[in-house]
Amino acid sequence: MKEFCFLIFMSSALQTSIQNLHKNKIDRLKGEVSRDQVIGIPEDVKMQRISTPRLSDEEELSVNLPEYLACDACQGVAQQVVNSFNYAHRHTRLEKNLPEYEVVDALEQTCRPEVFSEYGLTEDSDGEHRLVGPGIEPPNNRRGVSQMGGRWPNRMAQMCLKLLGLLMDEEMEIYRKYKSSGTGSLENYFCRNPHVKGLDSCARQVEQGALDRTEIESMIAEMDSKDEL
Repeated sequence: MKEFCFLIFMSSALQTSIQNLHKNKIDRLKGEVSRDQVIGIPEDVKMQRISTPRLSDEEELSVNLPEYLACDACQGVAQQVVNSFNYAHRHTRLEKNLPEYEVVDALEQTCRPEVFSEYGLTEDSDGEHRLVGPGIEPPNNRRGVSQMGGRWPNRMAQMCLKLLGLLMDEEMEIYRKYKSSGTGSLENYFCRNPHVKGLDSCARQVEQGALDRTEIESMIAEMDSKDEL
């Protein structure tokens, strides 16, 4: 009898968990998430559900980073490369050069999703979507809160791999640029470099375009209809 009651309890708990996951997915698609998934909320504001930027089909469903966010992502990657070099120098004075194997290891450790866990999406006062995180120039008149996590850390890691792939076998040149920059910034080298194709994402402007949510709205309607059954 105890085993039967335990099975009933576990079945009910599993069903509740599935229902909560289903509801969270619908809320996220609608642009409503829990407080712990966003930043920018004053501590004295008592809100449990928050409205975040409404994502387009490409922003929500694609594994790739939208082209109009490439400059922001590049700035974030450049900052994390600098952070990796700074960390690699933790036991070595900056005046001394790191051996090549340590430089290569520092770059390899950069392009991991967990490195980009502090990045997410926000919306400015004009309704334009922007990435936010360390190293990224903050948007003018940022509106409300920022949605963190989701696909963004993975996309940032992919951007990191793409940029370093364009500089394959140039690890020591990247390191020399870091050492000679004075400020430790690599943004111009990675994002405004006219000498290497693909390292110019901040030198060219790509418009966001209309917010297309056709697939998302279809998914929401389908999930809502299942809830009514």
